[in-house]
Amino acid sequence: MEVQALLVAILEAVDRYGLKAWHLRKFDRNVERFYQKNVTGREYRSEATETYRKRFDRYRESLFTFLGQDGIPWNNNMAERAIRQLAV
Repeated sequence: MEVQALLVAILEAVDRYGLKAWHLRKFDRNVERFYQKNVTGREYRSEATETYRKRFDRYRESLFTFLGQDGIPWNNNMAERAIRQLAV
């Protein structure tokens, strides 16, 4: 639920303001709090949860890049669409 609350707030801001770092930088503190509370220095008993925790930790530097730079999409749909033509 923690990740949902974080992402819903961010994506609502993206829908409202677009991919403008000016409006999205304010979520840097929320992302930091999320990592401190749920990822950094934690271990989970559930194998699936631990797998996701490790992924969040591994991709920390790139996962929320779109918050600090203008025009970077929060998903990779454009890249997948471009590659789909080659795969077909």
